[in-house]
Parts: sequence; C-alpha cells; structure tokens
Amino acid sequence: MTAARTGDGGVVLPGTSREWLIATGRISGLMLVLLGSEMAGDELPEPLGRLSARAWGRLVRALRETPSERVLPATDLDVLDATARILGRELCRHRISGARSAAVSALLAEARVHDTSAEQLVALVARVHGVLDAGPGTTADELWNAAG
Repeated sequence: MTAARTGDGGVVLPGTSREWLIATGRISGLMLVLLGSEMAGDELPEPLGRLSARAWGRLVRALRETPSERVLPATDLDVLDATARILGRELCRHRISGARSAAVSALLAEARVHDTSAEQLVALVARVHGVLDAGPGTTADELWNAAG
C-alpha cells in the first residue's frame, strides 16, 4: 500500500480557487505536451511523460475532494517533485549550453502558450509540489505566498 500525505485533517489549499484553476491548468497542459512528446518517440528523462502525466492526473483528482477526505499519494508527490527538478535541470543546461532536449522543447512550447517563461512554469510545478507536500501548520501558506 502506498503511503499518503494528508496533514492534520487533510490538505487545505492556500490561495484562491482561481489561482488553483490557473496553476492546475498550466501544469496539466505541460504534462500533456510532455506525454505527447514521449508518444511521438522523443526520449525524455524519467519520470517525464507517461509517469508524470499519470501522477499529476491522480493528484488533480484528489484535489477535487473535500480537505477532510483528500489523500495525496506520496509516490505521486515524489514524481511531481522529480518532474520539477528534472525540468529545472534540463532548462539550466539549455540556457548555459544552448542544447535543446525534447523536454526543453516541450517546456518552451507550453510556456509560450501561457505567455510565461519556461522558468516560471518550472517554478509553478515546484511551488505546487511544495504546497501539496507541506506539513501541517502555515508552511503551505508560506510557500504559496512566497512564490506568488
């Protein structure tokens, strides 16, 4: 059985519904572009592509539950964490060397769709992961507001 993180009585999300709608929409778009890239035969570092899209889908479904019933699978949170770290690393390599991996191409394309920078999109994935993985107390609020 997979461990899950719920905090005290469930994860209560900081921010507004509008902010979460935008965040989940942007991340969902990114996950779909990465999945499409993988399905087209592009080589992506794990867990980008199918694994990250499935984990994100499960997390988004869990977010629709009421806070007292919300359970976020730890393995899916770990995949979201790895996704943010890998995208950040790939983007840094691109900015330094100019080499563009399939992951960076997907990231840059999705950032253009949302009229944002690739760095901001990676930061959003990391921000959402931090909030969802935060322990009880004000940590989630602090993370959400610090990166906003």
